[in-house]
Amino acid sequence: MLPALLLSCKKEDKPYDPRTDRKVMILYSAGFANGTNDISSYLKGDINEVWNNYLPGDGERENILLILSSGKTNTTSEEGPKPVLYRLYKKGGRAVSDTLLTFETNTTAVEASTLTTVLEYAKDAYPSGSYGMVYSSHGTGWVPEGYYANPTDEDEDDEFYFNSEFTSQSIGYENYYDESGEQQTIELNIPEFAEAIPYTLDYIIFDACLMATVEVAFELKDRVSTLVFCPTETMADGFNYETLTARLLGSSTPDVVGVAKDYYAQYTSTSGTITVVDNTKIDAVAAACTSIFANYHDAIDAVDASTVQEYFRFNKHWFYDLRHILTQSGVTSEDITPLDEALDNFILYEAHTSKFLTIKLNNVCGLSMFLPNDGGENLTAYYKTLAWNKATQLVK
Repeated sequence: MLPALLLSCKKEDKPYDPRTDRKVMILYSAGFANGTNDISSYLKGDINEVWNNYLPGDGERENILLILSSGKTNTTSEEGPKPVLYRLYKKGGRAVSDTLLTFETNTTAVEASTLTTVLEYAKDAYPSGSYGMVYSSHGTGWVPEGYYANPTDEDEDDEFYFNSEFTSQSIGYENYYDESGEQQTIELNIPEFAEAIPYTLDYIIFDACLMATVEVAFELKDRVSTLVFCPTETMADGFNYETLTARLLGSSTPDVVGVAKDYYAQYTSTSGTITVVDNTKIDAVAAACTSIFANYHDAIDAVDASTVQEYFRFNKHWFYDLRHILTQSGVTSEDITPLDEALDNFILYEAHTSKFLTIKLNNVCGLSMFLPNDGGENLTAYYKTLAWNKATQLVK
């Protein structure tokens, strides 16, 4: 009788609850355009790699993989883009996709309303304990819409004033057609991007250039717990999509550091930078910087930009290493110690090659920041509106 009694008293396994046990990952492709900015073939290649590798199953207890894509090679006709949200999963050993949402023609993935709709749909349709997003597009960090390609308050005599070959912009970049049939471009500033996220995400992985800025992280501090991004540009092949879904959906918790390590492994013999941060710890970074900025304001304003570690090319000079700005401004080891301690808790993983294309990487903390004396009047005025500057008073 005793064995039977012990068996009957055994605590039952915890019942499955999707609200705590399920994970939802969204691959958000937002870079379908014409001309030099068209990366649609790379985005489609990324989705194909996902399709051919790890996929969750279709059972009730399975994790959810959603993909948002315009479904077009590029916007070569006046019909414009037409984003589609679909679920991708494996059934009977075969990859299957179910269309969930189809947006109206000439809607772009870059619009804030599209992003909000996708995220709200994901939460309503698939209750979960974890939501994360891989955002794949062009990017220029915190720099405002259109400025990267056309810095209107920069020196027009600068040989890099217009460089049509390298005009990636802002968060996201897509083409659409206006009422008169003229092709237009839409981009999304980082505050608008943050505002479009209706609930806190576990992670955002930016497969986009120049996103690892302290300004971007701080703008998103109430929107995402963990960020994976690059302080330099990213190579067109981007992240390792063959292993990405297994990292994020194939284990008990999303392995975002593993995603970053897989990314870096692809570029160790060429060019690559990657940073992972715990964005719940960014307030301590801001507090340390606020003190330093107040005590070394004049020195930071006077630092020689040519002596500071840069992350940019083609004179797009708005991305310098956060910590190196301060050491080159004469901040003492004693005064920078609180920041170093905050960064140690904030940065979960950082890796970089010795060079990124033409940029030597000798003084890298993994995060860039604006250098106040190296921006034009219009850009500086915009910078004052960012949450990071409001909190730290880098620019007064």
